[in-house]
Amino acid sequence: MHFKKLALIAIDASFMTAFAGVAVAAPLDLTGQTGTFGIYYPNTSTLQSGVLINFTAGAGQEGYVQLVGNIDWTLDISGSTLTFGFNDHGCCTSPTTFSGPIVTFTGGSFPGLTGVTLLSTDIAGFNASRITFNNNTIFVNIQGGLDLQNNRSVVLEAMAAPEPDSYQTMLVGLGLAACVIWVMRSRRLMASVTR
Repeated sequence: MHFKKLALIAIDASFMTAFAGVAVAAPLDLTGQTGTFGIYYPNTSTLQSGVLINFTAGAGQEGYVQLVGNIDWTLDISGSTLTFGFNDHGCCTSPTTFSGPIVTFTGGSFPGLTGVTLLSTDIAGFNASRITFNNNTIFVNIQGGLDLQNNRSVVLEAMAAPEPDSYQTMLVGLGLAACVIWVMRSRRLMASVTR
């Protein structure tokens, strides 16, 4: 009877170990990563700024594009935080499929994005649904009547892909759970044979 209790405790501990490493993504330190910064309009395929800025994260201001669509655009990266600055000299952005900055990380050692969190903004009507991403690119869509005058900003945090040791921890935990189940079944089988 004591063995069954110990086995159940071991299974619980194994599953907790197995999934502990992959449950929570951590902020991704972007310092030293290389990439490109550009302004796209009226879709994610059309570079409106005419220039794609190459940058190394953490080396001062990563990107500045002057007066594209009456807006000055900036990008600053510090650790896992990306700050996009907007200063509209006209009024408001027009409705399109996409209008805004796209940041792509191009370094071969880039570990990949698993999430992008909106930390803050002072743009009325801007929310997390306007931020999309894939493994190495972040899209910030400001299309459709947003007021960007007087130095507005969007602050994001990049989240990291799970570290390789998280997968190792998960495999060890699953292996332990399999061993405990095998031992329990073996003992049950032996008990039924000896009766």
